[in-house]
Amino acid sequence: MKKILYNILFPVCLFAMGLTGCKDDDGVAALPEAVPLIMTVNNQSFVMGDHLIVDFNVDGEGLSANEDFDIYLTAKSGDTDQTGVFKEFSQMITFKKGESSLQLDLPIVDSGITSDVTFDFSAFARGYRITGSTQSIIVSDYYRTVVSLKGNADKVVKEGESFVIVAKVPVQVTEDVVVNIKAKEGEADWYENLPASITIPTGETTVESVTVTIKEDGMPTGDKDLTLLFETSSAKYPLMAADMTIKMKDAEEPLGEKLQDERWVYLNPSLPFMSEKNKTAVKAWYTKDIQEIKKGDPHPNSELSDWKFYNALEFHYIPRCFSNGKAEPNSFGNHVPWCFAAQNTASAQTTQGVNNDKYSTITDEGILKMWSVKETTNASGGATGQRDYGVSGFYSSKFAKNNGGNVTYAPQHTRIYPGMRLEVRARIRGAKNGFNAAIWLQGIAQSDLKWPLYGEIDIMENPAGQLNGMNCAYQTFHMGDSETPGHQVGPTKKNVVTKMDQWNIYWMEWIDENTVSLGINGQKNITITKSDLPDPAEWPFDKTLNPEGLYFILTFAAPNKWALGDNIPANWNTGFASIDYTSSKTNVNTPRMEIDWVRFYTNSKYDIGDRKSGYTHNNFYFY
Repeated sequence: MKKILYNILFPVCLFAMGLTGCKDDDGVAALPEAVPLIMTVNNQSFVMGDHLIVDFNVDGEGLSANEDFDIYLTAKSGDTDQTGVFKEFSQMITFKKGESSLQLDLPIVDSGITSDVTFDFSAFARGYRITGSTQSIIVSDYYRTVVSLKGNADKVVKEGESFVIVAKVPVQVTEDVVVNIKAKEGEADWYENLPASITIPTGETTVESVTVTIKEDGMPTGDKDLTLLFETSSAKYPLMAADMTIKMKDAEEPLGEKLQDERWVYLNPSLPFMSEKNKTAVKAWYTKDIQEIKKGDPHPNSELSDWKFYNALEFHYIPRCFSNGKAEPNSFGNHVPWCFAAQNTASAQTTQGVNNDKYSTITDEGILKMWSVKETTNASGGATGQRDYGVSGFYSSKFAKNNGGNVTYAPQHTRIYPGMRLEVRARIRGAKNGFNAAIWLQGIAQSDLKWPLYGEIDIMENPAGQLNGMNCAYQTFHMGDSETPGHQVGPTKKNVVTKMDQWNIYWMEWIDENTVSLGINGQKNITITKSDLPDPAEWPFDKTLNPEGLYFILTFAAPNKWALGDNIPANWNTGFASIDYTSSKTNVNTPRMEIDWVRFYTNSKYDIGDRKSGYTHNNFYFY
């Protein structure tokens, strides 16, 4: 009957409207306007008996809800429901018309939790934008005392170098927490100034020890593992672990093969650079040695002294290096680097959605970490729809006219031109099977110049999988010819780096408009010159084809056919597919690429022409 009435009455209504016209006040009420919301939680770490307090606030002064609407809530680790950690859990709540805020109290169970439970607490309201709609939560049995080395997650200390012990509890403690410290039997003589204990005072969350030094023995005895033992009498804040292994690096270890040993480039590659502008903030954060450097200083390696320092991305754990410029992290608990923009093109998001806010961070030890998680993620930027994985991707130094030519935009900090040497200290870790970690440069697309004509330089690609193994670092040039669209030429070099999960330095020298070289650590692997090109290939590595230079890209793509073959196995993601987002930040199996620093040097051939000096690196100091 409804269908019959609809078919009869609807055309009649349209006919009547055509005769009488249409007015705004014909009795049709305007649809309620959705207001933006912000979701916040009182903490991200809880124990049994705590309460998760969730606040929803209308984002805008004087605004309130224009209608009643429902907010749907979930607590999941991947596909696993975790609402059982709560005594009561509301899967739906109603935000009332005229209200500007809503608070939800979710009590956590008093017993039964025997190991950490990590999950994403998420909110969804159809038609409403909620900032911070997903929060990473961890629930434990107790608030445990975590002992670590300040700014040194790998716990690697070289002979003669120092470290600081940190004890931390996620909340303000209600009693003094004393942590006793002693060296393993027979190892006490290696330490200078090792304290017997450190104490977190009542009302505080953290304590740091005095500076401890590992003594040098003056002999090439090799690396050693040293163990520190911990005890506490606090039943309320028990230790997370009763010991810690420090990996002591032998100061007298001889240099290894040029391809495998980064010390052929810097004797101390982990020594950060620091600018005069950021000196105060960096020294307040970083307790170990650091090198102050300025534009024009020669390369610290005397064999590379013809290259003069130009700029660096050091990822210091200071607000100036964070995209929000604040000490507080974003809603995902991350610090995203200021020096990069999102490489969220359609080609970068075939199976993964790029979300740098969620899947990248600058760690407190000063490392840029970008990783992947198997979870439904919206594609962004140059792509739409949902993807099965989340990932991060970055670019910088893209001075394209179609990019607005905005030289005040922080990611446009360094023109990559002939006469430049670019170095990247990186490592690729976790269950990386099927991933292709890439550090690369590309020319800027123009209306009359398509890829590969505008050129590409792959400083490092690691297609990890059964076709290439885990430790293959490819270095490749991509060029084209004007007679065959899409046809590419250019040499490539496959290098077996024995430990790609450890730090290596991957570099490019754009020596002049006719010559480019690629290398790893102390070894130059491949050089091409303009005269090497066969006809009718075109040479893209000059200012004629790339007047705005090349731009810098970091990507971490999967599943990669180059690594796995055309028939990608169903279980290619074994080893990381079950890792939920919260756990992904600390799980050793999380597939990830980590960057310690990026450094730019120039030689006498480097010239930015008649452009104003502000086009150089715009006085942006990321080091």
